[in-house]
Amino acid sequence: METKQLLRYLFVDLVDQMSIVEENQLRKRGILDLTIREVHVIEAIGKNEHQQMSEVAQRLQISMGTLTVVIKRLIDKNYVVRRRDLHDRRIFRLDLTPAGIEVDTIHQQFHTEMIDELARDFAGDDQHYIHDFLQELVNYFEAYRETRRVVKYE
Repeated sequence: METKQLLRYLFVDLVDQMSIVEENQLRKRGILDLTIREVHVIEAIGKNEHQQMSEVAQRLQISMGTLTVVIKRLIDKNYVVRRRDLHDRRIFRLDLTPAGIEVDTIHQQFHTEMIDELARDFAGDDQHYIHDFLQELVNYFEAYRETRRVVKYE
């Protein structure tokens, strides 16, 4: 197999495997009624209390319309509360309910355990190579998004 084809195959397989593992592990930990997208919205809300919806949409690189649909589902499932700002009634603020905080905690715990296992499997210099490679990938995709004016995921 040609190098470029192999890289393409490995990259697509890596992304797929990570998604499958994450979804499977969250299900095993009792998160049965949420999609991965909903869990990631909960995670973004959990990073800062009382965020505006626009801040969460920007952090996730999704449109306000897409976020509004997801937030409505999360409110209906009792994971998120949406309140009007006390000083500017046009602004909505988002917070997690106790159930939302629990999901965020479980999700963060999964990521911590996954990285701990990866660190155990790779010693010293290998960890540095992995770090450097992942940082280069992050830099590449940030630059790609900015230079290609990537449209927000709808």
